[in-house]
Amino acid sequence: MYIKTVVSTSRYKEITEIILIPEEAELHLWTAVEGDFTLEQYYDSKDKKLLPVPPKPHISAVFDYETLQWVIPVEALIKDIKSSRKYLLTNSDGDIARYRDLDQPIPQRWLDYRQALRDITDQPGFPTNVIWPTRPTT
Repeated sequence: MYIKTVVSTSRYKEITEIILIPEEAELHLWTAVEGDFTLEQYYDSKDKKLLPVPPKPHISAVFDYETLQWVIPVEALIKDIKSSRKYLLTNSDGDIARYRDLDQPIPQRWLDYRQALRDITDQPGFPTNVIWPTRPTT
């Protein structure tokens, strides 16, 4: 089996193509490798072997072949956090409405919880280190 990799100075290479037998005219573009191949692998050009890529932690994550780590773009994190916040606020609307329907004051614990959700983006570690507030019990 032969693979074609991304041209880079990194020891670790992203595999772009696989073929069983390349044409002789293009043999110089391909690297012979042994073993089974899956799409979740990269090539170690120093040790000349295929290695597994770790599981992808996020749909928007990109594998960094220099560090051999997944990198999640900040924009994707922000979008996910804001989406989760919106869901939690919407999910708590029913609890707030229940107090209003009974003409009761909204308990401070619910006001604090919802404000903490709104303030998520103001946390010092945002967006890579977010501390989510605990939902009050009804």
